[in-house]
Amino acid sequence: MKKDSSVSSPISTSGAGYTYEHHVGAMFLSLLLIRGLPVVFKDCQVDEVSFQTEHLGWETDDLLVSCRSEFYDNRQLAVQAKRSFNVSEGNYDCKKTFAGFWMDFNARARFNPARDALLLVTLRGTQTLLNGLGGLLDCARNSSNEEDFKNRMSLPGYLTQKARDYSRVIKSIIEPLEPGNAISDQDFWRFLKVIHILPLDFTTSTAYHETWTKQALALASTDENSMPTAESTWLELLKTAEESAAGAKVWRYTDLPEAMRNRHSPVESPNGKLQNMLDRSEITQEAIRTTIADKVSLPRRDPVTQVIEALAGTEVVVVTGPAGSGKSALAKTIVREYAQSHICFSFRAEEFARSHIDDVLDSAITGKDIEALLGSQERVLMHVESLERLLEHGTRDAFTDLVGIVERCHNVRLLLTCREHSLETVVNSFFGIKEQKPIVVRLPPLRDEELDEVEAALPQLSAPLADPELRKLLRSPYFLEMGTRIDWTSRTAVPSGLTAFRQRCWNEVVRRNSHSVANLPTRREEALVEVALRRARELRAFVPTDGIDTTALEELRRDDLVAKDPYGLVSPVHDVIEDWAIIRWIETRLETHEWHPRRISEEVGGYPALRRGFREWIKEALNSKVKKADEFVLSAYRDTSLESHFRDDVLISMLLSQSSRAFVFRQKRQLLANDGELLIKLIHLMRVACMSLPPWLDGGDQFISFQLRPQGEAWPAVLEFVADNIDQLLPDQIGVLIGLLDDWARGSQDPAQQDGADAAGGIAFTLLEHLDGYSHQDLRIRVLRVIAKAPRANKAGFSKLIGRASIETNWKDPVMRDFVEILLCEMDGIAACRDFPKQMANLTLSQFLMSDSGLQRAKESPFRSPIPDSRMDFGLRTVGNFDYGNPSAFKGPFLPLLHRHPITGVELILKLVNHAGDWYGQRKWPMTTREPASRIVISIAGQGEFEQWFDESLWTAYRGISNVPTVIQCALMALESWLLKIEDKETLGRWLSHILKSSNNVMTTSVVASICMAYPRKGGEAALSILGSRQLVQVDLLRVAKERDARRTTAINFGPMSELFRDERIQSNALGHRQHSLETLAIQLQLGEESGDMQRILDIHLSKVPSEAERDLADRRWFLALHRMDIRKSEFVRLPSDSKKGEDQDDSQEKIALVPDLQKMDSDLRQLVEQSNADMQEVNEVSALHSWTARQWDYGSDPEDQDFWKKAVSQVRGELPDAEFAREPVPENPCTTRKEW
Repeated sequence: MKKDSSVSSPISTSGAGYTYEHHVGAMFLSLLLIRGLPVVFKDCQVDEVSFQTEHLGWETDDLLVSCRSEFYDNRQLAVQAKRSFNVSEGNYDCKKTFAGFWMDFNARARFNPARDALLLVTLRGTQTLLNGLGGLLDCARNSSNEEDFKNRMSLPGYLTQKARDYSRVIKSIIEPLEPGNAISDQDFWRFLKVIHILPLDFTTSTAYHETWTKQALALASTDENSMPTAESTWLELLKTAEESAAGAKVWRYTDLPEAMRNRHSPVESPNGKLQNMLDRSEITQEAIRTTIADKVSLPRRDPVTQVIEALAGTEVVVVTGPAGSGKSALAKTIVREYAQSHICFSFRAEEFARSHIDDVLDSAITGKDIEALLGSQERVLMHVESLERLLEHGTRDAFTDLVGIVERCHNVRLLLTCREHSLETVVNSFFGIKEQKPIVVRLPPLRDEELDEVEAALPQLSAPLADPELRKLLRSPYFLEMGTRIDWTSRTAVPSGLTAFRQRCWNEVVRRNSHSVANLPTRREEALVEVALRRARELRAFVPTDGIDTTALEELRRDDLVAKDPYGLVSPVHDVIEDWAIIRWIETRLETHEWHPRRISEEVGGYPALRRGFREWIKEALNSKVKKADEFVLSAYRDTSLESHFRDDVLISMLLSQSSRAFVFRQKRQLLANDGELLIKLIHLMRVACMSLPPWLDGGDQFISFQLRPQGEAWPAVLEFVADNIDQLLPDQIGVLIGLLDDWARGSQDPAQQDGADAAGGIAFTLLEHLDGYSHQDLRIRVLRVIAKAPRANKAGFSKLIGRASIETNWKDPVMRDFVEILLCEMDGIAACRDFPKQMANLTLSQFLMSDSGLQRAKESPFRSPIPDSRMDFGLRTVGNFDYGNPSAFKGPFLPLLHRHPITGVELILKLVNHAGDWYGQRKWPMTTREPASRIVISIAGQGEFEQWFDESLWTAYRGISNVPTVIQCALMALESWLLKIEDKETLGRWLSHILKSSNNVMTTSVVASICMAYPRKGGEAALSILGSRQLVQVDLLRVAKERDARRTTAINFGPMSELFRDERIQSNALGHRQHSLETLAIQLQLGEESGDMQRILDIHLSKVPSEAERDLADRRWFLALHRMDIRKSEFVRLPSDSKKGEDQDDSQEKIALVPDLQKMDSDLRQLVEQSNADMQEVNEVSALHSWTARQWDYGSDPEDQDFWKKAVSQVRGELPDAEFAREPVPENPCTTRKEW
């Protein structure tokens, strides 16, 4: 390895970055003062801090932090601090940093990879950098060896592509440092393992880490007024860090000023306060099984990767799934991986059923202590198990406190597990008003490959896994675990369904009927049931064993059915076992009370766990004991003296059961009795309790009620029942039925694919017959929205309806008017565009295009407005509220048609825009106030010449920066958005040529030009055809100038849809090619395969330029533009590097600019350029003077500005010699003049 032999003086290495470095150094000095936990190490305390260590032989030379613990005499952390950092082969700081890391890593005399670490501290660490580089380094630390690391790197989705790119870049930087450029996979893996990256926001407006450091100092303060003391100490430490950096100082605790040491006492060793919490966390972790039958461990790499990626980008992650799906095992896997290099804590949810976080933590530590002790750590993970159990408790403020710690401490992550059925309640209860919502990771069932792996290791499962029904159950890891304990060699039939499987597990695993000595099966059952009942009634994680058969308990513990904590308290080992025990108890109580609802209600009470078990029992009973279960449900409903929650539990359980369809049709008479009272009750409960979040929803800020979707067999059953008996429900229950349809269609991307769609469609059209007239508009619109969302639910009815709407004279029909507005002005027409494309295109044209007869009526109308109307200029009619709100590619039927039926969509837009262009060009509207448009000719090679209407408004229409009707803007925006997503060059080229030659105006041509500028290598003949027009090249410069206005456009807020439209425009405005012009495109084409064709076009343009004597100003400007476009008349100039570039920008490529060569210009062009440069310099000077003056006026004078003040006044006096102030003496201080004013 080569190394520069010179050693710099510490003073000579100081520079602009030192302010940030001083803060980082002061933070480590504060950790030395309070003997706190260092940034990376979690088991030791800071013992020594050395500044500018290059003279000690270190390449990573900003700081060297030495730490001690009972396990290590000396652990070293070499720190490099950078205000900004970019991983790139061309970045000097990056190359120097990783080269230094590599040389220190290999210097065994000073660095031990088994205990020491290298730390990169950065101020401006983007998410891309932190997630990419941080993910790569975490992957190395979580890997057991270099082969495991290589395997993880190759797994699809395990690491981002950016992380893989960073790995390649780092290796390319350090390879030249080794003889023969050979670095083994093992050495590279071991190298990455010891590197850490940490963002610290010192010297910023947020200054979180400065606040944390002061809090830690305040915590260790011996003064009553701890915060002022901490502030004073922090300022002293900053000064000390500055002086130490200049003098390469080494600090030990005893070297710190005595007064400072007296003000702050060292915090307790991490093996004190934190160790108790870590020990308690280990107990929680040990209770979680991660293997099946203690033999098979399923890595479940896909969900693990999802969780790790989510934790890298957000503060809170929820792992959810049904009972037994492996949520806890997955969380344990994540915690174990994190714990290799980070501090991790695990809690049971019940522990937070307290009024304050301090009551949850160890008695010697508080929530503030946690923040102070852990604030310096790179990452801290808090894991809370089975959060839904916290809902059973009335007091849960401690968890709210924990969420507050996570929000305040940017380095803390919260990993939660929660049953799927409680997910929405949990999120709304604990994060409903939070700005940042959790990310949800849904745990999928085991795949066939995973089941095959288990079967190979445990051949006894071959029989149950061969049964299709039972195989579905065994995709749940815990059910699979229970299946390993059953004797499948007996002649007993394989159980079918959950009830039979549960009963067999209960008999063979819980009771162990094969071991009937001393009535042990019954004693085991009673003991487990009693433990489950106590836990449910006492709302505790573990319960005492007083009065429970100790022998039976010990047997259950040996069989891993109950767990015991260090204090002798017990708990069922898994929620599934607890649920089964409660169901078994309910079965025995039912037999005792002869299925009497009141007695069962009194036994169950209001305990959440007992109610949950009771609901599960009803679901099973309706399938296995049909007659008794039906009567029980009806009896509970009729008995109004029962608690309302019990009656609702009974009906909800029926609705969520697989037997709900059979129950509904069995009880027809009961449902329709008393004007359908029971049916209406079921509909209300179904709309509340039988809704769930769609599986594609990942959380974030998306937990809102309108995204819930129907869940369970009850929905199609009730819809079909209502459709069969609707005459008995109308008109009294019309509002209830509309609400039923609303919720059925809500949350689904395609309601027509849902069960019950035919019935829903029939109900909707029946309801529509009762909703004519203006008095029912609100109800009618709701029904029409359902029809629009599910057009295939009743194809014949929908086709007839859209046909009626397409008749121009039907605009007076309120039903048709509402229907048209829903389909064309809102996003509810997406499904209709998919299923009825031609009808939707015809509807759009019939509604928006004004006919000749419509023009005549408009001319003769006495209500004609004298105010200019752009719609009339373009021959368009008003449709609903389309013209209100923000234009967007998402608005209208255009983009859905383009995505699903591109030919229909393109032809629709061409017909719409050509109609508008022809009307505009021919000036058919006599009241127009616009300037006449001109005609230009566009030549397409091999296809001829095409005339198009042209002016600036038409050219900029697709950008929303000209006075063009909203529908035209939206159609053009949609066309651009769709074309930008076409990747195949030939396909895109065909579409661009087709659009270009099919247009009678430049509105769609400008869209083609935009696509060519975005993809210069794909534009082909279309790009060359557009560049053949002088008018288009020149007008596009005006479009570029107006792009700034497009970015500043103020969006009108009419609700969520307007926000969606606004956000789409913001993203579109930010596209990289917006600031490119057709001149840029011409240059780009000359750098590729089209170079010859492009230069021939330029030569044609040049040949048409008049001679120097005959040119006017317009000719000279055009001639100058041709010079700018022609690389033959320009030269390439290197640009200086941009010090303000973003952290994610790659500076490995040299930046160059193409500048016209003045020597190759005619004299009149050189004169034009020189005059333009002089004018620009004058404008810049005036602008600078104006900015300086405004700043002085607003904020007062800076003494350093006195010289500039005098020069500025003299300059203005020279420009305004006749002004009164020009004859007065110049004030010495600008503040004097400001006060006089």
